[in-house]
Amino acid sequence: MMTEYSAETKEEYRSQAIRFWERGRLWYLGLLALSSLTGLMLISTMQGFQWTCLIEPVVVVEGILCFIGTNICYTFGDVPELLVMGGPLEAHYRRYRKLLWLAGTLLSMLLAFVSTMAMVRFACGF
Repeated sequence: MMTEYSAETKEEYRSQAIRFWERGRLWYLGLLALSSLTGLMLISTMQGFQWTCLIEPVVVVEGILCFIGTNICYTFGDVPELLVMGGPLEAHYRRYRKLLWLAGTLLSMLLAFVSTMAMVRFACGF
């Protein structure tokens, strides 16, 4: 059974969701940066690594595109929030919001770690 919510209730839920996701974005980006730096430190121990290859234009552009891509992907975390807003699953979703954030962040950290190592390794030619 669908429960009708007033415009104020929907607006309050929407502002609460925005606060949660935007506050989480800072932690998300910080954890991704930490994961990428860990991958970079690991690959820097490989024989033949040169720190100067990191300022190659292709590496800089790929890094910027990855940063933009991660922000776009993070924005899609709001989509389930919008789908359940005002519906019967809304109360249940609020309890699992942090779990969704954590699972997405852990997956993103793994991808950032691997992609940083791959990007640097192939762009630096070793």
